Amino acid sequence: MAIEPDPNDQPRYRTQAEAARALGALTQEERVKLMIVARMFWANRGLSDRWGSPEELLNEAILRTLKEGGKRWRVGVDIMYHLKRAMESVSGHLARKRLRLAEHEVEPNDDIPQQASLLHQAVTAGAVQVKELLDQLRRHFGADEEAFDFLVRRSQGMSESESAADLGIEQSRIEGVARRYRRKVASFKKRRSL
Repeated sequence: MAIEPDPNDQPRYRTQAEAARALGALTQEERVKLMIVARMFWANRGLSDRWGSPEELLNEAILRTLKEGGKRWRVGVDIMYHLKRAMESVSGHLARKRLRLAEHEVEPNDDIPQQASLLHQAVTAGAVQVKELLDQLRRHFGADEEAFDFLVRRSQGMSESESAADLGIEQSRIEGVARRYRRKVASFKKRRSL
């Protein structure tokens, strides 16, 4: 006797029209945050111009959300979270494809210097360490996304005022956000040194 699945237990999804309205309602600040996330996924996955760009990654996540049979947006899930997960999925797919192609570009019997293999291992290990560090920092910053986004921009070489302007932080709040970011980084470093 087969048990019929309860239709109420099945995930419910938003319609394409609901997704289009939610995407159209994104604020400039939310779009900037999504672009930062796209850049982080792009860098963490080791993707180059050959595979597109972070902008194209975000656009692909949006297109898949709007496309019939694409990445469906579940009811109860924030649109920002949905798009972040869609970008994670797309960038992961591209990274796996990149690795598969890299494996086939080099013949196993070629005379490849051992140093090249060691360099590849070091780069791969370094990318994993960077991703782990970024994940630890994200958890450490917790709900303070503004301070975390500020950290990301500072790590990209932006000054505090450039970071604030990029995030749309008002002049009167820059010092407060910078102070929170510095405190979080200091406590993270202290915790890691224990």
